[in-house]
Amino acid sequence: MKALEQYVATATRGLPQRERQRVAEELRANVLERVAEHQIPGKSRSEALRLALQEFGDPQPLAAGMRGIYLWPQLGIGGAAASLLLVAMFTVRAVSATPHITVTTQGQLARCEPEGGIATGGLCSTQRRFWVDQADLRAQLLAQGATLKSAQQQVNENRWAPQPLTVSWEDTPGRQGQFFLPADDGLEDRSSRQRAANFPDETVIRRGGKTFLSSELLFGAIFESSTLPLRIERPLDAPVVHIGRLRLEFGQPGQGGSVGWLVENAVTRLLTQQFQASVFRGENLLPRWEYVLDRAKGHPQAVKVSGRSSEIYAVVRPVSANGVNGLGFDLATVDSNGILKFRTAQKSVTLTQDIKALANGGSLKAKIALINLGPAILLSKKGFIYYKIDAVNS
Repeated sequence: MKALEQYVATATRGLPQRERQRVAEELRANVLERVAEHQIPGKSRSEALRLALQEFGDPQPLAAGMRGIYLWPQLGIGGAAASLLLVAMFTVRAVSATPHITVTTQGQLARCEPEGGIATGGLCSTQRRFWVDQADLRAQLLAQGATLKSAQQQVNENRWAPQPLTVSWEDTPGRQGQFFLPADDGLEDRSSRQRAANFPDETVIRRGGKTFLSSELLFGAIFESSTLPLRIERPLDAPVVHIGRLRLEFGQPGQGGSVGWLVENAVTRLLTQQFQASVFRGENLLPRWEYVLDRAKGHPQAVKVSGRSSEIYAVVRPVSANGVNGLGFDLATVDSNGILKFRTAQKSVTLTQDIKALANGGSLKAKIALINLGPAILLSKKGFIYYKIDAVNS
């Protein structure tokens, strides 16, 4: 999107380098969010970008206004004013910090690892599932001005079943946001409650008087029903989800919470639609984003990349199955030193930008491609995902 990069460059021209990078990242993300929203009714990407940039207005006055803020001699006043300016100009979500929502992994990884789950490819260690405190989630939504409404539907003359909870809010003047939360009606009888206590793979569990919803159930429902795109920061470790102006932080880094499966689905669509490649997924493919890096199979790689710390990459490699050539991929995050660490089946590999050729090369080809997905993943029902292919040579 050359037009977008030109717009961002013009709008941030003259800012100090550190602030320029931060503001450019925020501006780019918000423009792309509007692009995705324009694509939902069926507009082409180029037309959606044109409309989004038109909405944001002339970049030169925008740049002048931000220079006046960021070059203010009193940094404390400037920092506060800058935050207000960004909210006004970008119509972004609430920027005030909100407490994280309690999550639990139910000790799943701890139970499996002593049996060699990760080292031997055990299935129970690869899901990184987590469950979300339902009361915390609802409190966060209410605190940010959302309205929660529930309804019931009669199943038979003696039983009423709760319907999904409707979450709605005014996102910006004239624009409404809405999605559904799943109903937790699966644990009404005693046998269901006992089963949930013994087997933490249930979609709904109860612990200590609290109700927890599985991340697959929750995020699947939000993604399928949301009228606005989802922007997910830290999707592989304590995801932070923005839905319009709503901000929901699930757990804290290191607790094991991940929605990597949502990102994998988006990357799969990208590879199949944009590059017309067959995509293979499964536990036998190397590497896998769920694995603890130093306990996974394969050969460790460390590549200096152009992406910044915490940006997410898809490490794409050739795969063959049943005589069909295609692609497999892993997800990895850039560390604080700008290094991307991952594993490959071959001891040494070279980088390529030709993903279509990579898809036809066969699994023995010692090449990979690095696709930079940015600091956050923007998801919409149209499957839009921002990316750029890294040009770094190994």
